[in-house]
Amino acid sequence: MNRLLNMLKKDKDTLSIGRLCAVLAFVLFAVVSLYLAITVKTWGNYEAFALSCIGFMAAQLGNKAIETRLLKIGSDK
Repeated sequence: MNRLLNMLKKDKDTLSIGRLCAVLAFVLFAVVSLYLAITVKTWGNYEAFALSCIGFMAAQLGNKAIETRLLKIGSDK
């Protein structure tokens, strides 16, 4: 559980709101998708919902990669 919480942290003591929202978007996407699949229902706005969730998650993953690897400000090379 500590490993999962450490992945969401921006620094030693602070949770990253963007990463937390990306996890919540994934959970919401999974729950809504499973509910619609299990109950065999359709939703007219599902495509927009799914693209929004997936786009937000991809943007946050890209942001995390940039923050952690490409923009190491103040580090000695």
